[in-house]
Amino acid sequence: MKSDAEILSDLQPIFDDIFGDESVTLSAETTSDDVATWDSVAHVSLIVGVEKQFDIMFDPDEIMEMENVGALIEAIQTKTANGG
Repeated sequence: MKSDAEILSDLQPIFDDIFGDESVTLSAETTSDDVATWDSVAHVSLIVGVEKQFDIMFDPDEIMEMENVGALIEAIQTKTANGG
């Protein structure tokens, strides 16, 4: 299983691409409030990008429970450990 730091590193280019702002440095505490262009449309694109990158699928309840990047990392670890 990948570490938090490895997943965070994998997420950075996805965030850079989706939000078009390479100045955002991700941390487990990063939330949508920290990224000016993180709206609902960008959020959907982000989730799709993460699902493609890690070959996993989130259900709507899981997505709604993610309050920050740390929760996203935790969900990725759970999904990849359980086969998606």
